[in-house]
Amino acid sequence: MKSVKVKKNWLVNSGVRFDASYHLSDGVKTKWIIDNFCPYPKTTIEKESKELYKGNIHKRVYVDSPTNGNQFYSASDLFKQDLDSGKFVSKKYSPHLKELELKKDWILITRSGTLGKVVCTTSDHEGKTGTDDLVRINPKENKIKRGVLYALLSSKFGYGLLTQSSYGGVVKHIEPDHVGSIEIPIFPDKNQFEIDQLVKDSLNSRVEANKLLKTAHAYFDEILSLNTPLPKTYQKFSSELSLFHNRLDASFNIYKKELDAVVKNCGYSFTKFENHIESIFIPNRGKRVYVKHGLKYLSTTDLFSINPLRINKYLSFKMNGIETLQVKKNWILIARSGQEILGSTFLVGDSINKLGVNEHALRVIVDESEAHYIYGFLSSSFGKSYLRAGIFGSAILTINDDYIKELLIPELDNGKKAKVKALVSKATELLDQAIINENKAIELVENEIESWQKS
Repeated sequence: MKSVKVKKNWLVNSGVRFDASYHLSDGVKTKWIIDNFCPYPKTTIEKESKELYKGNIHKRVYVDSPTNGNQFYSASDLFKQDLDSGKFVSKKYSPHLKELELKKDWILITRSGTLGKVVCTTSDHEGKTGTDDLVRINPKENKIKRGVLYALLSSKFGYGLLTQSSYGGVVKHIEPDHVGSIEIPIFPDKNQFEIDQLVKDSLNSRVEANKLLKTAHAYFDEILSLNTPLPKTYQKFSSELSLFHNRLDASFNIYKKELDAVVKNCGYSFTKFENHIESIFIPNRGKRVYVKHGLKYLSTTDLFSINPLRINKYLSFKMNGIETLQVKKNWILIARSGQEILGSTFLVGDSINKLGVNEHALRVIVDESEAHYIYGFLSSSFGKSYLRAGIFGSAILTINDDYIKELLIPELDNGKKAKVKALVSKATELLDQAIINENKAIELVENEIESWQKS
């Protein structure tokens, strides 16, 4: 149990906050460090912002396509590496679209539920619609460069400052007024330039990687498209059920059959996925033993985020079966259970190599020379739909390895295949570098603040 004696002036400065969570938060300690040890001038986020506001709460009217709607991002969508949310809000019936429009080079902060998560927008977000559950900052870059503000707010110190003044019972909230009042140090120009450049390089790498992956996906999505809607009903004879794992669910029997036909009629030869697979398995599902220092451990949600290495969960190396949780470079991981994430694929690069990933990610090991090509297919729009055609279950939806082995992989000609491999390989390198640069920028901020107490 933690306790602290509260002084009268603390209550006045906190807006007469009596809740212990406020006065015992990391934000109080960070504020004390900045007030007492910061050797530099200070400013506030409000003074460094051209605009600082939250969106209006509104009823969302969803539509099926971008023709009649704007792509919509929830708070969690913004932290996924794949920015294709698949959600569209009606242009005609949704209010406040202009106010909720996202713009390049803004800083967004989650303001309810999971508080204090920070993302910096790029050209990939431009013109899309973001949830009202965000504090929006348009940086002025007067005394604090945009990348420095982002790195500071993304650091452990920034997180403490952002979440210190949260309020509410079940669902916590923070407000723009609180964010604007936060005092931040004005680092020397030399420090700011280095941090800002690292953030810019990180963001540029992500944008370029997304472009390369879209180009790779286009090789498959352009030849694998359903020209007619799927039939609402389909007749199947009992003699055919053995060919479909004795499954009776309509979604599987209709959708899988139609998608198989698309691959077979795409104009290229094809092979069963199982012919490419060297090994496919689900890791140990035993009890997890968490420690402060051990094997960094990621959930499938963490895995598909823009920066999985910011997750600080660790498992004991003494835990039984821990070696089965470790993933290796060029393995393909498939989210095999969940909801929206189900059927998403991930190619392990250098940044995730030898880390632990939970049992909800199916491990697929193929020849390394084919890994980038197969990942390019599975991560395309068609590939994800193909994977999700095998879903079964009610409360917890699942895909099993038997179904995945039956998928048909189109074999493009050698020239196109080489291009897909090169595009995916380069995109993976860029995403790894984006993580390295972002974490380096945040580390520089944290090291600088920690150094004040040692001097």
